[in-house]
Amino acid sequence: MYDDCIFLSLRFPQKLWRIVNECKSGAIRWSLNGNTILLDYKKFQKQYLDAGNSIFKTKNITSFIRQLNLYGFRKVTSHNRDPICNSHNPDVHEFLHENFRTGRPDLLSRVYRKTAGKLKHCQRISVKTATEQNFLTKGPDNMSRLHMCRLALTKALEQISREYQKMQNHRIEIENSLNSGKEFGLGLYTAQNHTPAIGWITNGPVPISSRKDSSTDTQFTSRVYVKWTNISKNMD
Repeated sequence: MYDDCIFLSLRFPQKLWRIVNECKSGAIRWSLNGNTILLDYKKFQKQYLDAGNSIFKTKNITSFIRQLNLYGFRKVTSHNRDPICNSHNPDVHEFLHENFRTGRPDLLSRVYRKTAGKLKHCQRISVKTATEQNFLTKGPDNMSRLHMCRLALTKALEQISREYQKMQNHRIEIENSLNSGKEFGLGLYTAQNHTPAIGWITNGPVPISSRKDSSTDTQFTSRVYVKWTNISKNMD
C-alpha cells in the first residue's frame, strides 16, 4: 500500500491529505465541518504505522503526533469538538490546522514544518509558562506566592497609611497651638495698651485759692469735671 515512489516522495502535508481523502476504515477522516481531521490512534497505528513500508518514517503513534505538531497541527480539546470525539470513542482525537481543510488542496503550500527559530520561540513560551506556574505554586505554608505578595503589599500600604495619619495629626496639633498663642497674645496686647479716653466738661466757674507770699488771692476759673470713658473692663 502506497509503495509507489511518487507517493513516498511527497511532503508530509500532501501524504496526509491523500490518506485522509482515501481512507475507508475510519483510521483517519474529516470531521463533520471539514475543518479538522479525526484520528483513531489504534486503527491508524495498525493500518499505517505497523505496515511493511513506513509511510511517515516512523512506526510509533507518539512520533506521528509529534510530526503533526511540528507542522502546526494542534489537538482540539474544547467543547466544540466533533461529536465523534466522545466517551464512547476514547481513541479518536481531533486535530486542527487552519490551512488543512477538505476541498482546499490549494492551501497545502501553507502547511510547513516549523523552523528552528519558531521552535526556540515556542520553547521560550513554555519556559515562561513554567515560570509563571512555579510563581503561582503553593509554598510550604500551603499559601500561593502570589497571595503572599498580596498580603505583604497590603501590610506595607497599611503601615504607610498609619504614618501619614500620624503626620497629619501632628501638623494639626502644631497649627492649633500656634493659633492659640496668637489669640492669647492679642488679648494681652489689648488689655495692656488700652488707653482710656478722658472727656473734659466745663460746667460754670470754679474758685481756686492759692497762697503766695502770705497773701490770700482768690482766683476764679471754670469748674472742671473729669469724665472717664471707654475704661477697659480688665482694669481694676
